[in-house]
Amino acid sequence: MSPRSSSALGALRALLARPLLGVAVVATLVRLLYLVAHARSALFVVPILDSRLYELSARALAAGELPAALGGGFRSLVYPLLLAPLYRLFGDGGIVVAQLLQHAAGVATAVGVATLAHRIFGGAAAAWGGGLAYALAGPPLVHEGELVVEPLFCALVAAFLLLAGRAGEAPNSRPALGAGALLGLAAQLRPNALLLLAVLPVAWARAGAPEARRRLALAAAVVAAVTLAAAAVQTPFTGSFRLLPAAGGVNLFLGNARGADGLVPRQPFEVSYGDEYRDSVEAFAAESQRSAGLPPGTDASGYWLRRTAAELAADPLGRLRLLGRKAWALLWNGEVPNLLAYDFLAREEVPWLRWLPGRFGPIFALALVGLVASPASPARTWSLAFAATHAVGVVLFFVADRYRLPLYVPLCAFAGGGLAALGAALRKGRAARGARALALLAVGLLVSCVDWTGAARDLPGPERDLYFRSIARFESGDAHGALADARRAATLAAPDPHLLAHLGNVALSLDRLDLAEGALERAVDLAPRSPRALNSLGIARERRGRPEAAYRLYLRALAAAPDYTPAALHAAWIEVRAGAGEKAAARASALPPSARRDVLRLVLEAELARRSGDATAAAEHLRAAAQLSPEVTRRLGEELAAGLSPGVLDAAAPESTGEAPAHPL
Repeated sequence: MSPRSSSALGALRALLARPLLGVAVVATLVRLLYLVAHARSALFVVPILDSRLYELSARALAAGELPAALGGGFRSLVYPLLLAPLYRLFGDGGIVVAQLLQHAAGVATAVGVATLAHRIFGGAAAAWGGGLAYALAGPPLVHEGELVVEPLFCALVAAFLLLAGRAGEAPNSRPALGAGALLGLAAQLRPNALLLLAVLPVAWARAGAPEARRRLALAAAVVAAVTLAAAAVQTPFTGSFRLLPAAGGVNLFLGNARGADGLVPRQPFEVSYGDEYRDSVEAFAAESQRSAGLPPGTDASGYWLRRTAAELAADPLGRLRLLGRKAWALLWNGEVPNLLAYDFLAREEVPWLRWLPGRFGPIFALALVGLVASPASPARTWSLAFAATHAVGVVLFFVADRYRLPLYVPLCAFAGGGLAALGAALRKGRAARGARALALLAVGLLVSCVDWTGAARDLPGPERDLYFRSIARFESGDAHGALADARRAATLAAPDPHLLAHLGNVALSLDRLDLAEGALERAVDLAPRSPRALNSLGIARERRGRPEAAYRLYLRALAAAPDYTPAALHAAWIEVRAGAGEKAAARASALPPSARRDVLRLVLEAELARRSGDATAAAEHLRAAAQLSPEVTRRLGEELAAGLSPGVLDAAAPESTGEAPAHPL
């Protein structure tokens, strides 16, 4: 062998002997590649669904305000409190910094998984296999690019499992203290982590030695202390002392009610975008509690537990079948989307995602092999305990990729051992052991890679993700891209008033009035009391030169939602143009100060100030409007100069839209 070959072989051996470094390098490279691809998308800087909720709350906290989206204690404020300093320091760039930090957490988790695999199995091969399984797993990677709690939760889980495994072997109590603190913090991000406490009596009974029992008690006490401290920190924001968020009860009901598919929490409320964010599950909970006579803000855990119990009693066999379906779906290789669908991202956003080998099915199958091959150890015991309790938590509620994601941590560690065991058996010619390992692998693949429950039939189609990407493109200024996505979504989806209203608004922004009116009329037909659709259709009518029809639509929107600011603003604008200055001033004075200040409101306030004789205030408002958009300010000034007939305001009867014209979408 030449000296050069010998040197290269030595370098390779040195690298293979350092799996933690190698896993860190691979995980970092994969995340950098994803970051570069993701940064080209509007979805990089415009969060959706739960990510939107967390971002709004973090922005409010950064501004020193009470976050309306989370102020009622429905969800934990811990994650927004961690995000808030990033928005305070970096402004709009906070979302980019947050994603960078979450990808860093992903790298740390991959290294933690490699360490855990080494702790359970010994040897570099298991560490390489486990670490690379997580580093090259697609679902954890894409969730690190969203503002959600799971990337941090997974990092905490990996650290907890390492410390919990170490606690039984260390000569002092520090690992037990650390494990308790990590579990308490993890439970604030995802409360079902507390299910792990259910194994403490078993661990206590098996511990035997008084010192081991003392450490278990110490860890449990730290969990309780962290939980109490987190509740105390959040009390000024939520207005009441709550150990855990209030969302668990309603989610338990939605996951087990008659008609549930066990995959996603379906309810008759949709998320609202454009004017404000409204969490659909929280809206459902609030409306249901109001109908039951419970005052707003009630911590109604008992109410939702009673409703869940009633569902179980009404159809016990059906609930058992549903639980069985969720248990099977939990092991399915497919992804149940809670945010964007993984397949959509792999098809339209980051095509190389489909080639990543780290998917749930292969990891689960290799984990079965590793589980059988793993020797007894505290790290193995705690990893199994976490996997079992977290799986129970998912099945009790509903299956989705986000909720299943923490299972990747222990499964990848066992999968690393499975790869090492399989490789050793095949390499050393141990036919019987290799055959058993291959049989287990085949069973795991058969269980996971076949859609036994028909879950794929119940998943939303690409129209859902096209709709969300259209929202992101529209908010980032790409109206043409938003229109293309919205039209594609509308051709694929069943008639949906929220999608049609969004399509109409995008078309309005591009002055595509035929398309806008067609979409908005259909939206109003489907949802006659939707203030957003009514208001947008009024804008379209106004641009068509039909202010009387627009005014009627604005009044209809206000009849449906008296506090709907956009409709009040547009109604006041028509009133001031028609000479009803006092009426317009009364309506404008009722607008909330916190409402978004746009050009129309500034010009309206300027005109009202001018008519009241306050020339200074009028000039200030006009200057502010011109800074936002000189063109729109000029157009609104021309509309004011042209004026409207007072007869426009004689709109007693609401407009009936009738059948929507056959405008192409």
